[in-house]
Amino acid sequence: SKFLIKFPNAKIFCLEPVLDQFEFISNKFKHENRVKISNEALSDKDGFAEIFVGSLGQTLEGMGSSSISKPTLHKKYFEKIKFDKIQKVPVVKLENAASKFKINTIDLLWLDLQGLEYKVLKASEDFVRNKVKSIHLEISNVALYEDTPEPKKIEEFMKYAGFNFFKKNIGALAGNALYVNSRFIL
Repeated sequence: SKFLIKFPNAKIFCLEPVLDQFEFISNKFKHENRVKISNEALSDKDGFAEIFVGSLGQTLEGMGSSSISKPTLHKKYFEKIKFDKIQKVPVVKLENAASKFKINTIDLLWLDLQGLEYKVLKASEDFVRNKVKSIHLEISNVALYEDTPEPKKIEEFMKYAGFNFFKKNIGALAGNALYVNSRFIL
């Protein structure tokens, strides 16, 4: 909602793999033609995967912790969030999701993939390098999920791919970083 207000000409393309969240978001934006939503997850390959669905009671709370990567230390730091449900979900590489939505260039790619950010970016390296202007992503100092890369690995990839660090807000466990593609800077 905030993006639609701040950027009135923006088109928002959202991938949400968890069915309950997908249905909630779809209903919320059903009258907004600038928002397109697909029930699938970004991944380093196309096909299907199992997602560990986070939950905190009977509401949507906790579902933001859902991940294709198996939760490990997440259970230690966020004891109230349970992963008692697994869903089979369609997965798609970034450039194939963009093609499906007929997106040529992405102004802002917002990734919150619970430890899968590096794999998704690396698998679509050419697309990221040439078609994505900026990336907002989650970085974790603690391996909350299986195969979570260390922040240094992500930072090295971003630099290699031509992205300049712009801003970060990372606490003891995790946080967010914003990178800008140097190819698109005037």
